[in-house]
Amino acid sequence: MSPALVALATELEAAQQALALPIAGLENFVMLDIPPELKAEVQAQLAYLRERFQAQRTVMQALIALSDTGYPSIPIRPIPPGQLERLHDEREQLQSALDLFAASEATQAQITLTKQS
Repeated sequence: MSPALVALATELEAAQQALALPIAGLENFVMLDIPPELKAEVQAQLAYLRERFQAQRTVMQALIALSDTGYPSIPIRPIPPGQLERLHDEREQLQSALDLFAASEATQAQITLTKQS
């Protein structure tokens, strides 16, 4: 895993660990004999934290999948020599056509000013 992915994975693991205790506490609160309005608030917060925990898990799984593809490097795909030669020919044609164009100067500009409060 690349250093950037390792750092992000470490951060996500810490974030999940930080959520585990509050989730457990909220699960216990839900089982208490508390007024319905309070129970609804507790359940809403519990649902939010569970959703966040699941989102973190999904990102973690995506990081692992990305790492499994060799990220950040992009593998070179071997193809038969004739096909590679055809791609080189196409590139030369495209470059030749591209060389016929240049960026034009801007002929007008639009500016929008807004008042900030």
